[in-house]
Amino acid sequence: MIYLIGGAPRCGKTILAKKIAAKKRIGWVSTDRLWSVVFASMPKSQLKRKFPGYFLTREKGKYHFELHSLKTILDNEIIEAKSIWPGIMAFIRSTNNFKQDFVIEGIHLLPKLVNQLKETNYWSKIKIVYLIKTDLEKIKEGIPKNQEEFDWLLAGGIDKPGRLDGAAKMINYESQYFEQEAKKYKFKVINTDRDFHETLKNL
Repeated sequence: MIYLIGGAPRCGKTILAKKIAAKKRIGWVSTDRLWSVVFASMPKSQLKRKFPGYFLTREKGKYHFELHSLKTILDNEIIEAKSIWPGIMAFIRSTNNFKQDFVIEGIHLLPKLVNQLKETNYWSKIKIVYLIKTDLEKIKEGIPKNQEEFDWLLAGGIDKPGRLDGAAKMINYESQYFEQEAKKYKFKVINTDRDFHETLKNL
């Protein structure tokens, strides 16, 4: 079985991937790692078009959601997801051909792209769920509680004025997108706002 876990940032994708991998004693990977592989192998002439988010204006000490609109950020993520999708498809196909169970998680698993897997002969070997959060106050409460080994959001400090609000709005904005798209293709959506760990344990 291949387990796909998509959804907005900071909604529990990595935590759930680790739980499934540990329980089933199988491997897992984030699409961020696959992003790196595809990016490194892409001709330089195509990088700006295929990975526009990477080339957005940056400013030391500030996050992308403090410098760019949420729509711009999401639009770029969608483009980049489409750019690495052939690589993700190849990884899924290879994993299936070798009859390996595996977990893949990440924001790049767009419902519209995952829907293409329905046309493959191994669709019955795939389980998919999308995780979201929409309650702004609960999102803000949960951000400082993250206990992952590396947290890109906490690493840069979340105590600056307006930063926590900005992060919560980004998570909410992308969650709305994933909820709408996942429901369009009839994929399971879990809102992890409440009883986060209990919700993931019961999936």
